[in-house]
Amino acid sequence: MQGIGKVRIMREHQRQRLAGLVVNARPRVSRAEYDNLRALLHNARHHGAASQNHAGNEDFRAHVLGRIAWVGAGDEVRRERLLAMAAEVDWEN
Repeated sequence: MQGIGKVRIMREHQRQRLAGLVVNARPRVSRAEYDNLRALLHNARHHGAASQNHAGNEDFRAHVLGRIAWVGAGDEVRRERLLAMAAEVDWEN
């Protein structure tokens, strides 16, 4: 019975996570992940995209748009809000 340690019963009032998504009502990323991405876009708009590229991604814009797609896969409204913020970023600086 070594496999028992991987099984957890999560009740309705608890955060139910699966593969990085919160799946209580419907699959979507956590609020913290969404807020972090919004903060990144806000700071990129005000201070330049390069100031937020801490990992040194070669194509930072594509990286951010990929994260937006991941967040937006479960929530169309969040995706539209993030894309609107991304449209205001100067990706060259």
